[in-house]
Amino acid sequence: MAFYIYENWQAGPRRTMIHTGSCGYCKNGEGKDGEYDPNHAKWHGPFKLISEAYLFVAAIKDSTENKECSRCIKVITNTFNGSHDKYGKFLLDKVVGNDFKSKGKTVKVNYNAGSPARIDGTIKNLIAVEVESRTSKQVRGAVLDLILHKYPKKLLVLLPVHMNNPMITAKQCEFAFSKFVDDSNYMVIILKGDGSNPMINEDLLILEKAIKKLSNEC
Repeated sequence: MAFYIYENWQAGPRRTMIHTGSCGYCKNGEGKDGEYDPNHAKWHGPFKLISEAYLFVAAIKDSTENKECSRCIKVITNTFNGSHDKYGKFLLDKVVGNDFKSKGKTVKVNYNAGSPARIDGTIKNLIAVEVESRTSKQVRGAVLDLILHKYPKKLLVLLPVHMNNPMITAKQCEFAFSKFVDDSNYMVIILKGDGSNPMINEDLLILEKAIKKLSNEC
């Protein structure tokens, strides 16, 4: 899936709107017939990942109003149906694409008895990922799964839903990681949104920054 940005400055301040390429208003950056004036508007793209589109929007000078298309992008967000797990995995997929794996052998954690545990996903055969929205006690259990996973880098993504205090939960998890994992090899991040209240723009930027840091790309 490709993403495009429509930038318009006809009525004064610059405004932007993100579309999928297949959207009827976008048509892969060509715009709807008869409604695209190149003297007052411009299409940007394609962008492979929606996070790249959001980053581009953030860099547009004097842009005062940034939205997502209610016809195509909002349809994507409605698929969460309140599922926090789906929301977290959607964000991971949009940031790293096919490098994110949520099935198969890479997500298994061997406890040397019974069936293996499973984490939420892995990135580039390097980073083990858990997405958690549950209570603090349950989140700390997810930390153990990450510690025991064979990949050297650990990323814990917290969605502030059922934790009494997400900041305290994050600090507890960081303390647990610090006892077993080098400081440069783990991160605990708290997102702004969740499956019931998506905040895709903000959360993609938070997640992308964390993954880049763990991947030693920044």
